[in-house]
Amino acid sequence: MLRAMEVVIPLKSGANLSGHSQQDILNAVQDEYFNRYLDQLGIAPTAANKAQMLKFRPMDDCEVHSMWADDTSSGLAAALRIAPPLRHRVGYEDEEPLDRAIIAHLYGEADDIPVEPPNVPGRTIFPVDLSKMFEPEKRQKADVTLAEVRKHKAEYEERVRRRATAVTGAGHAAAHGKSLDSDQQQSFKQELESLKGKYILPFACDRPLQEGSRRTQIVPWPPHGPLDMKLQGEQAELVSEPLSIEIEQIQVQMKSWVQNQLPLELLSSSGRKEPQFLEDLRGALWETEVCQLIGVLAHLLYWLAFSCCRRPEQPRLSQFALQGLVTTAHESWVKLERRHKSSKLGASLAMPCVLLTLKYGMEVCFESQYPSLFGEQHGEWFMRQDLIERINTLLMRLFDPDGTYARFGRLDATEKSFALYRKRLPRKLAQYSRGV
Repeated sequence: MLRAMEVVIPLKSGANLSGHSQQDILNAVQDEYFNRYLDQLGIAPTAANKAQMLKFRPMDDCEVHSMWADDTSSGLAAALRIAPPLRHRVGYEDEEPLDRAIIAHLYGEADDIPVEPPNVPGRTIFPVDLSKMFEPEKRQKADVTLAEVRKHKAEYEERVRRRATAVTGAGHAAAHGKSLDSDQQQSFKQELESLKGKYILPFACDRPLQEGSRRTQIVPWPPHGPLDMKLQGEQAELVSEPLSIEIEQIQVQMKSWVQNQLPLELLSSSGRKEPQFLEDLRGALWETEVCQLIGVLAHLLYWLAFSCCRRPEQPRLSQFALQGLVTTAHESWVKLERRHKSSKLGASLAMPCVLLTLKYGMEVCFESQYPSLFGEQHGEWFMRQDLIERINTLLMRLFDPDGTYARFGRLDATEKSFALYRKRLPRKLAQYSRGV
């Protein structure tokens, strides 16, 4: 690109321009400007060089000034001064007594910024070799966790897809009251009877005298008092080792139980008319937040019930640490309650199901850690009963002091429930009979 220069063109005195058009005069001035411009550069003013200059149109941005001689009074100019604007003038900083920094600021010019790359001794950014960053055991665990995350993501996307098509196919049939198949209904009935006898009021307080006995006794959940389970000998030695189950293990077992065994359809008449609500609730009952709360509650119950069985030299959890577990459990419970109570069947179905899931999950934790004490196959019946009683008692004291979430409206309307409340439990279960 050409850089504009200042050029002075003398004019002949007495020249008659009346016979020439304005364009002719402009062309003559431009031609003379090119002649003098090229001469200043030391280039021959040939037609080819002038044509090359014309491509850049150097005069478009120039200023034209008339000049008169000092000793003349004529109205005709003696010369034309063609100069570039101030920002394009060559050597203006030497000719004009102006501050260069001010001119650069006003006209947008600045000192050149060096862009040459820094002189570094060698490469400063290297590719990360993940195989060397972590130990093999941690890498394997990370792969397993990543696979589980992808699996949960795929299941979530599948639930979203089913939700989008809930008004057609099987979802449409369920919305019109399609019943469960006979095998599934029978399995759900058996699981419901088991859950009623363990965790659901008022049935859980009507305990058999011994395993398989038809004779029962009323054992209400105590609102106060210690939760110690004092064991001796080998039993005490077994429970001297605290729980060590991980959240991932809890989630796997809870997912299987919630999806395949939890009889949601039999716990609420209204819920069966809302198949999408039941489907969403099933997915929520084995979410990470619920499984984490199960783990916290299981550890809390361990230290409350079995701390007395530990040897004197074994450490015990401090009162401050126990209070920390209680606080964590309450915070998690409040979050779950806020999420589910706002739904259509939140208070009557969702929250009772959450509480029921927590109780079942706690039992699973102890059964997995101490199968010879609390397992269904190898454990002792009285031991399981005592553990279940403490699970019910702890959650009643923490979250449900009036037994609101420990019952289901559909089950309260049964004949056996009325008999327990009105005939056999008038005083012992008065604390649980609100709203019945």
